[in-house]
Amino acid sequence: MSSLTDIYQLLTAAYDEKHYIPARLENNIRFRALVRKDIRTLQLAKNNPKEMRESKFLPENISFTATQFIYQNKIAYISPKKEPMGVIIESADLAQMERQKFELLWNACAPRK
Repeated sequence: MSSLTDIYQLLTAAYDEKHYIPARLENNIRFRALVRKDIRTLQLAKNNPKEMRESKFLPENISFTATQFIYQNKIAYISPKKEPMGVIIESADLAQMERQKFELLWNACAPRK
């Protein structure tokens, strides 16, 4: 889950395009994203199939600046604004709980249009 506009204040779009996405593709890692609908996410979504990504848009009344990644038995939180920081929690139980919350949100959100 992410606000690309906010996370790109800390990690730039160039980093995403030149490093993160190529590394993810090289390692054959699929990616699902719940994001706010804006110009950046609409543009990024155009490359979803070739970048092994699926996106859905959060409801318009949902607004947050932090980003959350769930991978392996880890949850990463990145706060780019008032308190620029990142935290990684390694816990199988917590990762499972966050995945289940993500699935609930994923199933409640409309597919990208």
